[in-house]
Amino acid sequence: MPVDKEWVKKVIGTPKLAELDTLKIEGLDIEMPKAAARGRQVHRDWQRRILPDITPDSAIADAPERTPFRILYALTSGQVTKRTIDEVFDGELAQLEGLFRRESRGKRKMTLAFHVLAVKGADKSERGAKGFTERTFLLLCRDKDGRVDRDLVRSVVEQFRREPSGLDLAQQAVLNELSTDWKADEEPQFDDSAHQDRHIPFDLEAAALFQRDLRSLVQAGLGPADFFRNLNTLLVFHLGLYQPRVAALLNPQMKLLFREMAEPSPSNLEDIKTFIGRAKDKHPFCGALACRAPDAGMLRRVSKQSPSMVTYNELGRELTIFHFNVLMLARLRQLGQAYLAEQWGLAARWKAGKLNEDERLQLEAATRGPSEFILRMGEDPSFQTFLHRALEALSVRFVKEQLGDDESNYQKIYEAQSGMHALRRLYEAYNRESVANSTRSRAYRQGLQVTSSLLTHNQDGLVQTRRGLGKYLELGVGLLPLILLLTVGAGGEKIPVNQFWERLAQYGLTFDPQERGRLLERLRSMGVYERYSDAGEAAYVRNLMLSRSA
Repeated sequence: MPVDKEWVKKVIGTPKLAELDTLKIEGLDIEMPKAAARGRQVHRDWQRRILPDITPDSAIADAPERTPFRILYALTSGQVTKRTIDEVFDGELAQLEGLFRRESRGKRKMTLAFHVLAVKGADKSERGAKGFTERTFLLLCRDKDGRVDRDLVRSVVEQFRREPSGLDLAQQAVLNELSTDWKADEEPQFDDSAHQDRHIPFDLEAAALFQRDLRSLVQAGLGPADFFRNLNTLLVFHLGLYQPRVAALLNPQMKLLFREMAEPSPSNLEDIKTFIGRAKDKHPFCGALACRAPDAGMLRRVSKQSPSMVTYNELGRELTIFHFNVLMLARLRQLGQAYLAEQWGLAARWKAGKLNEDERLQLEAATRGPSEFILRMGEDPSFQTFLHRALEALSVRFVKEQLGDDESNYQKIYEAQSGMHALRRLYEAYNRESVANSTRSRAYRQGLQVTSSLLTHNQDGLVQTRRGLGKYLELGVGLLPLILLLTVGAGGEKIPVNQFWERLAQYGLTFDPQERGRLLERLRSMGVYERYSDAGEAAYVRNLMLSRSA
């Protein structure tokens, strides 16, 4: 729908628009976004991308090893230790500090969460270290009703409440200094009252896949050191692929919403329903990433045309689009909820943040994603008018507050296909103009750079680097034992190799015939691949924990 130029000119002429807290649009007082909002107004920040069902943590969180610390800190009772961990490492155990502490890029010390007592003995400031928090972990532990699988979370916490006598000597020495007499019933325990709020994951399959893998890891009965290492590897793997997975689900839907905003048509609603239906049968991220098998000793050639490198570069483009789509969805949800809260008589309590859970979930469900907006605009012409005008007003506000009161910027609004297109274009212009180097831009840092950082873990990662060429996707050999455990199952012995490929595809990975052959040869050398027929119908991969020579 073309931009209403007369309305835009009226908004441009509004006195002190850049300073207003609210603007009346179609009879509703709408809160205006602000530059670098802080404190209780942080939800009004132009660049805020925190959506509890999609991206509940900072968009630049790239330290999954912090997640166990945050889980134990936030989800256990509040007992404290006799001594702090700083005091322990200031004494006779100073030489052990390097085993249990790390430094962040900002030189902030971080305690590794090898046991709940280590977390409780850490300085309170450590919980604020940049990284994934318990919020993303809990989102991936939620079901279709938005409830956390508390039994699963409790089972993870219990892995970090083991008797100190069952740990290695270095860990025992540290824990004995923190608490001289371990009594399981009196030490920090899982707090069942924490995080009772409900949030329905936008990507339910990502949550289901994570829960299945986490449950397999807990049921494997690994020792403390092995469990801690494999949990961190699992978090790196799932959190690294999380943004690309959600992007594959959200980006096509947002494309259809943009099309609806430019040219309303019943076909847009039908197309998005078709996409969602197909996504339930097969996730659009399934087998989306062309990946290489691990090198077998000799360094193989990689070219810029290699599928694994082409896929990596395409991933960067999709994540940049995802960055702007999340920004736009955050704005749309605020506008949609403001409109519906007024229609449903909830406006005062919605603004005060005092809705009960059922009311909040009802509002969130009605503004969940592009399909809900397309459906409501078709059913309610007043909502369609409000949304278009509100987005046009936000575009003017963005120019005045972020880009500068310049006619060329207003021209971008006039020329746009809709107010939504205009605001998206202005976001992109701000992103480009704020930095000269695209690799330092916000969209790049919050997209491919974070994903690459998560997945670049040498042999435990999915992203490898070749000097002079760049980065590409390759399954690290260190990931194979964990992937075998997760695909076969903790109590399983072996599965047909076809099921192995299907599971890798669920993670988003696909291998061409040559790469499949190389991967199977690597598994054969590990003693976990068996083939009883040249026809291939009797080929299996085994759980490495139960492996025997093939």
